[in-house]
Amino acid sequence: MRRSRRWLLLLVLLTAMVFGALVGQLLFAPLKMVGAPRWIFVTTGVACALIEFSYVLSARPRPFSVNQQVPQTWGYLHGPWRAAFRYGIRMGFGPATMLNTWNWWLGALTAASTGLSASLVFALCFAGVRAVLTVVVPGVPTDGLVLARRMEKWIPVGQRLRFFSPLIAAIAAGMFAA
Repeated sequence: MRRSRRWLLLLVLLTAMVFGALVGQLLFAPLKMVGAPRWIFVTTGVACALIEFSYVLSARPRPFSVNQQVPQTWGYLHGPWRAAFRYGIRMGFGPATMLNTWNWWLGALTAASTGLSASLVFALCFAGVRAVLTVVVPGVPTDGLVLARRMEKWIPVGQRLRFFSPLIAAIAAGMFAA
């Protein structure tokens, strides 16, 4: 891939991530459309917050997801353009890859219960954060060792931030009750 085309390829990836995130929001859209009672959202939100707290402490239960990374062979079999589109869709829809938090489920449910505009904002935020973490933070390493050293610096940050996850879940659950 020529360097001049990398930005276009990144744009394809990001566009596909947003598309995948929006498709993910369609899972919960019927709940809002059929007028599901508020207690369903409140109960589910509190349950997600408690499950997230348990997951941070004991790594159990694992979030519902495919729990596998996007296959590297896609890049070899389908070329960079189709692979970027397929990677993007799968990465944009949280459960289609690996999730290490229950907060995706809680966020998607919270956004869907609020309405279409909130779902759009959630999808864009999720895709944006995931893009930064998977594309921008690692940069363009020259080899696997450079990438490993670069990402090793982020491990302590992730370990400190993981305890904020139940707090985020509790705030989102509180939004249901308000």
